[in-house]
Amino acid sequence: MAQIRIGMAQFHSKELSGSLPRIRSLLEQDAELVILPEKWMNGDGVNHVSDGHAYLEQVSSMAKEFGAAILTGGLMENSEGSVYITCYVYGPEGRLMTKCRKLHPFGLERKSVSPGSDISTFEFKGMKVGVAICYDMDFPETVRRFALEDCDMMAVPAKIRREGIDPWLMYLQVRTLENRMPVAFANSFSPPHFLGRSGAIDLQRSEDGMVMYPRIRLLDEKDSSGILEIDPSQYREERKKRLSDRNMEVDSLSGERQ
Repeated sequence: MAQIRIGMAQFHSKELSGSLPRIRSLLEQDAELVILPEKWMNGDGVNHVSDGHAYLEQVSSMAKEFGAAILTGGLMENSEGSVYITCYVYGPEGRLMTKCRKLHPFGLERKSVSPGSDISTFEFKGMKVGVAICYDMDFPETVRRFALEDCDMMAVPAKIRREGIDPWLMYLQVRTLENRMPVAFANSFSPPHFLGRSGAIDLQRSEDGMVMYPRIRLLDEKDSSGILEIDPSQYREERKKRLSDRNMEVDSLSGERQ
């Protein structure tokens, strides 16, 4: 068994520094992996980041202090004349383990941000974790690529409106079921439109062992944080079987080895 204590914070802040007490509080409760939401800060330019930004250095230092992994959520990143929605991931040694740029900008985001170009993963506690941002999870072929890369779970910063939560949870349940790959996500809290309900989805078996179905655990609709435990390692054999059951003559993705 390889349980991971996953801390999720759902909030809104005027400044980047407003997240630091939230991260520290979760780490002091022995969270091993912390996920912040997408665009949890005001969107003005003062809250944009680039590599080496002072805020990122503070997150890096905190990850090293507690020996944990921290996902910054979806930040606005300036890079070489373009703007991306980016999640930085810092590991137990304070090192940047990966940088996930949102692959599928949603709606009006397409007018102001550029899409990322590839999936992002990192190693943690002997497991491989995939990082996707919000709308990326709506696309089955995107999430299937993580499964094909032997990811054990998905960590997802999100910003889902209250009227979109029910469809969102359907998407996540299906992604979990079709890939045998748990999902942990942090959703923004900024009423009246964004009400949190961050959580985790993993799998359970029916009593006869023949069917697997999703188990959903959610935080409440309030400015809050919480810790949920997941053991992603227990689904590895199930995932291998699911992927091997495909008819590769019709079901291979572009570039996938046959």
